[in-house]
Amino acid sequence: MMLLIKQILLVTIVSVALPVFAATSAIVGLSFTTEPRTVAPSEVSEALTIQTQNATGGEEKLDETGHLTFVSSSATGEFLGSTGKPVTTTMSKGTANRSFYYRDTTAGTHTLTVTVTTGSPEQSWQVTQTIVVGTS
Repeated sequence: MMLLIKQILLVTIVSVALPVFAATSAIVGLSFTTEPRTVAPSEVSEALTIQTQNATGGEEKLDETGHLTFVSSSATGEFLGSTGKPVTTTMSKGTANRSFYYRDTTAGTHTLTVTVTTGSPEQSWQVTQTIVVGTS
């Protein structure tokens, strides 16, 4: 009888624990969903969008707020929000997509790097894409 109770408890504990493991983040990467852009010097680009993705390349939403880092290989590059002001550096919990804009006064092909970091436990994903400032 005692063995049967232990087996029932073990099955109950395992069946309760499994959904907890299934709920953890399945994000394995970050990708641009927009093609590389060409923009005239000092003009604002069309929207650039990044997406957190699962192992099959599908959209995977954040389990918590993500913190964004934007870096350009050009010292004069600016990352902007839809209002034309500097882009905010958060990505909301429950979202997988984040759009932003880019402006640069220096002609050339520049590399844009975006990193999304979450905190508990700390995880980080990074993606790069080029943008041509000037003519292609």
